[in-house]
Amino acid sequence: MAAAAVEIAGAASACAKKVKNNDLAAKVNLSVSDIMGGRDTAAADTARNVHAAATANLANLGSYGVTAAKLTALKGKIDAYAASISKPRDARASTKTATEQMSAEFDAADAALTDQMDNLMPQFQSANAAFVTDYQNARITVRSGGGGKSKPAPPPTPPNTYTKRRTLYANSRRPSETEAAFYHSHFALRKSPFHRLKRAD
Repeated sequence: MAAAAVEIAGAASACAKKVKNNDLAAKVNLSVSDIMGGRDTAAADTARNVHAAATANLANLGSYGVTAAKLTALKGKIDAYAASISKPRDARASTKTATEQMSAEFDAADAALTDQMDNLMPQFQSANAAFVTDYQNARITVRSGGGGKSKPAPPPTPPNTYTKRRTLYANSRRPSETEAAFYHSHFALRKSPFHRLKRAD
């Protein structure tokens, strides 16, 4: 499209400069980058402006190689280009519409379950309790796999040494009366002056 438009624009520009038609010269003073450098829709509009200017001056452009057939071919290319750039936009619009319709359908289904089915379940409780239980379990929404990373497990708590010792002492066997008497007599002997004298010897 751009090449065909520039071809006709160049011929029209040559004619405009020859006959001193400044208005026509300003309209067709274009290059391929001028046409395709902007937005897609702007490119089609620019090509249409070239087609309109050349059509209005077709009587003077025949000797410059511009014919009605070339203008018809240019119009066909402009229409095909405009149709091609509208397809992605139409597809996005259709996708958005379908998504909105799906959301509405899901809302309607949720409303049917909440407003109707849930209220009908109590009448089946006595006759078929298993059915009601299965229905209630199926109504529980399960959130599956999120995208985020799972939190790391907390580090284990270090053992409490004091508690451990108390546990050991609590579980140890209490000495008998004979053993206790022996221990007391032994410690008393170690503290006696006689024992210190023996150690000095």
